[in-house]
Amino acid sequence: MPDKASGLLGHNKNKSEHRACIFCDQVLDLSLALCNALEYLHDVAVPGRIVCHRDLKPDNIGFA
Repeated sequence: MPDKASGLLGHNKNKSEHRACIFCDQVLDLSLALCNALEYLHDVAVPGRIVCHRDLKPDNIGFA
């Protein structure tokens, strides 16, 4: 029976193998969309408040 650490590493490896290949223009479009979303959060969504991003990474970003 695998321990937790190796199980998590195995899960991440399998997850990355199933990611779709995207082209440079798609990467730029998605990056721009992410920047626009972050700008909205900082400037519009919560006026007068400071927004702190605690765990911003590709695995935690969803696009609709």
